[in-house]
Amino acid sequence: MRIITPLVLALGLITATSTALTYAAYQGPAANQVSNAKAAANAPDDTQVLLTGRLTKSLGDEHYLFEDSSGEIKVEIDNALFRNLDVTDATVVELKGEVDKEWHGREVEIDSIRVVTSQG
Repeated sequence: MRIITPLVLALGLITATSTALTYAAYQGPAANQVSNAKAAANAPDDTQVLLTGRLTKSLGDEHYLFEDSSGEIKVEIDNALFRNLDVTDATVVELKGEVDKEWHGREVEIDSIRVVTSQG
């Protein structure tokens, strides 16, 4: 019994460590990533997107109008991603996500949001 307990603990530690390592992932730029609204509006489905600009309008039901110097595109942001962020139409944000081409058009499904600068 005294030998089994340390063995079980060691196996549990190895399993926990290997499980934690499986969640690590590459964090650099994607091969086919676009970085502005105009390019995202013309990109194929599932293209990775990194946008910096402003959310200018709420369209309801977790949909927003995003704008940068190239134009604008509809984005979908889960309410949970906003956490404790205060975002207005003057706030510059960085959005990471992917193009989602649906029958009704393209939008960007957002995976993360970060406040770059808060103005006004």
